[in-house]
Amino acid sequence: RVLENYKLECEGFKSGCQVKKGFSHLQHLRVGIAFLQETHLQKQDQTKIHRELVGQLFHSQFNSKGREVAILIHKNIPFVVSDTTLDPNGGYVIVVGQLFQLSLVFVNIYGPNFDYENFFKKLFSCIPSLDSHHLIMAGDYNLVINSVLDRSSQSVHGPSKLQQTIQSFIDTHKLIDPWRFEYPIKREYSYYSNMHKTFSRIDYFLG
Repeated sequence: RVLENYKLECEGFKSGCQVKKGFSHLQHLRVGIAFLQETHLQKQDQTKIHRELVGQLFHSQFNSKGREVAILIHKNIPFVVSDTTLDPNGGYVIVVGQLFQLSLVFVNIYGPNFDYENFFKKLFSCIPSLDSHHLIMAGDYNLVINSVLDRSSQSVHGPSKLQQTIQSFIDTHKLIDPWRFEYPIKREYSYYSNMHKTFSRIDYFLG
């Protein structure tokens, strides 16, 4: 296999030792491309990772306590970058390039807990034409796409306007949720809301 894709929510690397251990774990798993959220990487950590642990690092940093995402590409993956877009608020990274003869767009998301519509509207507008590129869009969306299967308590109001917009984007570009494809009716969650006493699946890997 050429690629092993992996998504990890870091919840902040608090020391250089944690950074080294975290990325050594990725190396042990032989991950080719990693999508990370809540990295909280310091400048010296970014330099060290770039120099010692991976081939390419693309990091969208807001501030040391805010949302941050990163895409790591192992040095053995012959990915040639042609363009990058880094959200100044730390919510997403978009990397465009070529792997062999395949044109790819990698998008790593860490969605906000407010102003969802403007966030996704801006994100979708930054993604290049998918007529000529294949898209992989992963991360913590901070919302459920399918209210019936991805939330422990179902909404009586049906899908929201934003859910419909995201589903329309998925349908238009024929994206697949591999986990849901493999488990079409299974319920498994990645987040618990203590306020609402509900479980939900808000982490997705679409391509």
